[in-house]
Amino acid sequence: MNKPDIHLIALDLDGTLLNSKKQLSPRNLAALTRAAELGIEIVPATGRFYGGMPDFIRALPFLHYALTINGAQVCAVPNCDPIYKAEIPWQDAVSLLRYLDKWDVTYDCYAENAAWITASMKARVHEYVRDPIYLSMIQRLREPVEDLAAFLTERRLDVQKVQVYPGSPEKRRALLQALPDSVHIVPCITMNQKFVVAHDNRRKPQDFTQMVIVGQGQGFDRFFRNRIQIIAHRILDSTMLLCKGNDGIHAGFSQRCI
Repeated sequence: MNKPDIHLIALDLDGTLLNSKKQLSPRNLAALTRAAELGIEIVPATGRFYGGMPDFIRALPFLHYALTINGAQVCAVPNCDPIYKAEIPWQDAVSLLRYLDKWDVTYDCYAENAAWITASMKARVHEYVRDPIYLSMIQRLREPVEDLAAFLTERRLDVQKVQVYPGSPEKRRALLQALPDSVHIVPCITMNQKFVVAHDNRRKPQDFTQMVIVGQGQGFDRFFRNRIQIIAHRILDSTMLLCKGNDGIHAGFSQRCI
């Protein structure tokens, strides 16, 4: 079978392109570099905000676009100039946070390309997040405020996403069942049993086949697919080839793209 004419590769970072220590392996870097040399656009597709992406990813010389915050923003590199936004109105975000306050959970949110958390929740987030690497990211990247809902209300900040940390799979299931249907949940698989609430602004799928999405987690490709179309419209007129992968994707790239 002939290899498809690939124009774009979109990659999840954590648990896909990066290894368990959040590092980019030499083999994966070599695969990305080779793909870029062939004229293929490399697009990080991540739940992180742009400034929260590792420096060594943002410094890759062949990056032109990034899809960040679970699809809440598509931006042009290196200044993260926004191409597309999908945000939760601040009133809806505040209502959600006040509802979550009735549960024994912690949460944070992204707004204005930064991560915010109630200070008291940050102080005890270790009770809900067990993965030491992810816990370190929360402690390093979340900016504490006295009360997150009041902070959003005072500034009238629309929210890019809300992350909820129930602390156990049982509580996660109960909370997901209790949330109203109007709350759009981004599926994710994680040691921390977290889930993500994001603005549901999905577009009707179009026909793309010369695109590769590499990611993990139920619903990853379905959710990111429509955001990636925004970048694809700028550089190609083609369709999607779906390529799943995890830590060590060099072989998949070699088979399908190079």
